[in-house]
Amino acid sequence: MNAITQVGKVVWFWNAFNERTLEALERLPGESYRVVRIEDLDHAAYLQLCGFLGVKAKVGADQFELLRRSKPHAFWRKRNVDQWTKSETREFEDQVGPLAKRFGYEYRVERLMDEARAERDESLRLGRIPQPRAAPRLWRARRSVAAWLNVMAKAVDPS
Repeated sequence: MNAITQVGKVVWFWNAFNERTLEALERLPGESYRVVRIEDLDHAAYLQLCGFLGVKAKVGADQFELLRRSKPHAFWRKRNVDQWTKSETREFEDQVGPLAKRFGYEYRVERLMDEARAERDESLRLGRIPQPRAAPRLWRARRSVAAWLNVMAKAVDPS
């Protein structure tokens, strides 16, 4: 386990947790649980789940839509899939692939890159994450070094 990358460790845990959860659910009668993909959770599905759980729905359609579109994690500075190493990419695809296929998710990093870049650009545009810092301006350092070199050159006795 120590030989894998941080991404590999996270996806190993994600896979293990989800596999064990699904195994536990399969031991239950089918009418006693529901599996809903987050992308499929709209207000109507929310109302159905509340009914299934026997709780009163408290979120209206407009508020639900605002919550659904919010990205609470979008302000985090994080490396996206387009910045992963080859090892991280391989570990992700190997670990996530079987479950992703089962639920109809894309797991090939090459195909996820455009989506990740678009999400980052949108978060920057909306101010959820700060704009990247500009590269340091080195003209002052160059001027200081040039001045120092001139002083040193004058201090050297050429004779």
